[in-house]
Amino acid sequence: MDAKIIRGDFLGSPISGNYVNIDNADVGVLLGAAAGLAKTLFIAGAAAGIIYALVNAYANMERVEETEEEKIKRKGKEKEKEKKREFVSWWTLAQVESWQPASVFTNTTNRKFRGTCLNKTISIVCDSHNLIIPINQIRGYQRFNTKPHYPLFSLHKRYLDHETELKLFDGSVYRGKIESPDKLDFLTPVGQQSILVNDFLTEHSIRSSIIKDVEQLKVNIIKFINENHKKLEDYIDKENFEQFFRI
Repeated sequence: MDAKIIRGDFLGSPISGNYVNIDNADVGVLLGAAAGLAKTLFIAGAAAGIIYALVNAYANMERVEETEEEKIKRKGKEKEKEKKREFVSWWTLAQVESWQPASVFTNTTNRKFRGTCLNKTISIVCDSHNLIIPINQIRGYQRFNTKPHYPLFSLHKRYLDHETELKLFDGSVYRGKIESPDKLDFLTPVGQQSILVNDFLTEHSIRSSIIKDVEQLKVNIIKFINENHKKLEDYIDKENFEQFFRI
């Protein structure tokens, strides 16, 4: 089985490169092809069950629990290798978390999930510049309150104090107010979910994801396609299916 290199999209259609044998494909190729197929199925109005089964195959990867000592060691190594790591863009897979500040010192997590972002760009006002940034260039996103959540603060004041910080793959950072979109939509293993950009009652972060078990990812994708390729071709026809995978 082969996977096609997805380099981006133009007017909603994937821009593809050459085929790569799935056994030799890296994580970027695998996730790019799988996420592109999931979005195409979504746009084509395919049954929700098959879309979310595909997202589950590449997004819901099992994680090995680590001891506290292993966690400390891992965090130390991550700081040293931060610049060298290959992160996956939101276009393919993002890790999303939203929480509600319970006090100055504690937070209550509302949601934490992995998913593929359906939006294409984010417009942010930063130092009087209105910038339009493609989703596939963003490495990290965090929306937070610039001042502590004291009980006496009004909701209006809390809204005005919110800012968003965007970190891009090229190392640049932009901090300001998001103008559009109003919400960020994600395909996830349990259905479509959204994050409201201007929800002043919650804060949230979106980070590029890292898949460590690439072999398991290959197994999941191959199994899904072998079990469903006839249905996939019925929904989007063989030519469109082969924009992502070739059996």
